[in-house]
Amino acid sequence: MTQYLDSTKMQTILNNLKKLLFILFFIGSLSIVPCENRDKLDAFNFNLDNPWLSLKAIQTAYPDLIKNISFDSELNDWFITIRNQNLYWADGRLLPKKDIQNRQKWAPIISYFYSDEVQNPKDFSEELISALKPESLIKNRKASPPPNYTFFMLLFNGRNRKEILKQIRRSRFLGYDVWVHHRVAEPLRRVQTKIYEAQKTNTEVKKFLKELNQCWSFNWRVIADSGKLSNHSWGSAIDLLPANYKNKKIYWFWEAARDDFWMKIMPYRRWIPPKAIIDAFESEGFIWGGKWTLWDNMHFEYRPELLYIRDFVLKAEFNEFIAKDTQGLYQTPQIETGKPDKQISQRLAGIFKMAELIKFTSSFSHNILSFYGIGGKTAEDSFEKEENIEEPQEPEYLEEMID
Repeated sequence: MTQYLDSTKMQTILNNLKKLLFILFFIGSLSIVPCENRDKLDAFNFNLDNPWLSLKAIQTAYPDLIKNISFDSELNDWFITIRNQNLYWADGRLLPKKDIQNRQKWAPIISYFYSDEVQNPKDFSEELISALKPESLIKNRKASPPPNYTFFMLLFNGRNRKEILKQIRRSRFLGYDVWVHHRVAEPLRRVQTKIYEAQKTNTEVKKFLKELNQCWSFNWRVIADSGKLSNHSWGSAIDLLPANYKNKKIYWFWEAARDDFWMKIMPYRRWIPPKAIIDAFESEGFIWGGKWTLWDNMHFEYRPELLYIRDFVLKAEFNEFIAKDTQGLYQTPQIETGKPDKQISQRLAGIFKMAELIKFTSSFSHNILSFYGIGGKTAEDSFEKEENIEEPQEPEYLEEMID
């Protein structure tokens, strides 16, 4: 006689299957091992189309706003909820549901891997050097799509200059008045504490503070060569300028205006803050623009999610458990030998496959329950009704972005 599972047992089996896959997925994620050679991990060839790693990084960076990472079995995509708004992964774009079909209009929110080293021009290929020449580079940057700003509008609680100004706070930083978003004010204060502590024993830091001449912070504006919003617009970035560069170079764009081969300027010819300064900023969630291919050595911006991803991939001691369910099963990964860039690519490829399996299982469970006529909450019931979501309106960019 054929035996049929009742709805409760079927639901339990499927839920347990999904939990098992999530556990396996997280263990697979945690098994990425650090590498000593990071030559291939740069902004031009590192694939971050990994929803669980990137969304977990965002959730960890802003835990007060993003409580959960969820999966929509109807749209077959991951999403986060921030200020009652669901934003879908959409190949890294973080889009409201209404914009998913037009995802190609926007660039991914996390579009590059933040390195732990300054890039060496000697490692650049001829193809990359050609692409970085001012004429082609600026043309391509202006033609490239902007990010969808909805995530940043929700994160910083403002849709335009007027609304962001309400979130800005005046702070005293390294002896200068700065205006930053209130979310950034406390991390910046901790950076200052660490810098002042470092100057007691570090002569380079003491010299840096003595030569510091300006601190630039909030400024609602677009980036000159790309036409896209600067992070200064959210009050989440700060520029530190010395009184005298001493013939050093500080910003790629200023050099590109007079030198087609600006990208070949070696790091020793650039003005660079002391390592202790950079470390103090990074320890509190700020990245330094000097590690970009398009280097901006005066610039720091608050992007803790990028540091989470970097540490997750590169640091052996970064053994933070991503889910409580995995703690009892987690095994310390063994260091591997061989080509490190290939190992990381293989590891990430495995994670992508596991993510696809989880997506399939979630979709499968929804469909099979319907097939057997099993009731309960539908996927639609799990989400806030769209008519109850207050969606931010896009600013009138041409009118409001420029001071």
